[in-house]
Amino acid sequence: MKKILSGIFTTVLTLVMIFFASSCISLSELMDVSGPSNSSRSVSSAHVSSSSSKANSTTTVSDDGKTTTTVSADGKTITTVTVEDVYKRKTDEPVYTTSYSPGNIVYSDGTMTNYYTLDTSKTPVAVIFDAKNKLGIALTGKELSWAPAQAEGYRAALKTSDVSGEKNWDVIKAADPQGTSTPAKCDENYPAFYYCTNYSTKGYENGWYMPSKDEMKTLMYWKSNVEAALKKIPGAEPLNPRGGKGYSDSYWSSSQYISETSGSYGQIFAWAIDTTGYANSNSKEALKYVRPVHKF
Repeated sequence: MKKILSGIFTTVLTLVMIFFASSCISLSELMDVSGPSNSSRSVSSAHVSSSSSKANSTTTVSDDGKTTTTVSADGKTITTVTVEDVYKRKTDEPVYTTSYSPGNIVYSDGTMTNYYTLDTSKTPVAVIFDAKNKLGIALTGKELSWAPAQAEGYRAALKTSDVSGEKNWDVIKAADPQGTSTPAKCDENYPAFYYCTNYSTKGYENGWYMPSKDEMKTLMYWKSNVEAALKKIPGAEPLNPRGGKGYSDSYWSSSQYISETSGSYGQIFAWAIDTTGYANSNSKEALKYVRPVHKF
């Protein structure tokens, strides 16, 4: 009987050893798995590492900052991750956006990029300065008078808007139909308005106008963003054309200054905004910069 039991035990033990051998699991591993709950099991793999392997892993980053590779202590690759680091880009790859932000560059096809990138394959036409109202400023401007002394609008009390300049030219034409009856008269009597309303670019031939007092103040509030974009665009003029140290250039708005002084003398002023954002009244015949705006 003992011989029979001994034979059965030997046969079972042999079968167990054959099973573990074919499964590539050692008896010691089996004992480890079935042991106390605080024991650990390490499995060697090219994609999985134990906590001790992670502690000894090394991380490398490519020169362009786009690829990060983590390698285990035994030299096996654990993971490779590709990332985009905008601060390490070697080229100014265009970053397109549909969200209006001050400094966005608008192209002739209506698309926009952030102010720190430029798509040289397209034609820039404006730079966004008022995100709420989707307004963009033209890339160039001109130095002109609001209205010379001989114009009817020089002394007239014009009901222009301080908020939006989009309709201010219509207000002036209604007040002085004779002085605006032809393009030549418009140019002669209201040079700044004529320049802005006749400004034209590829894709946006119409719809430009002379900005109001408040619109010009918004432009100067976001001047740094707008200037950053203008510097990216070949041929674009800075908002401070003279560029003198400590010198602030001044721009006409399309808003008339309403003086508390009675009589016609009090109506000869219009609002001008300098590049610091300061608003001041100036005689309409004075020469100031003008810059057309457009709604996008």
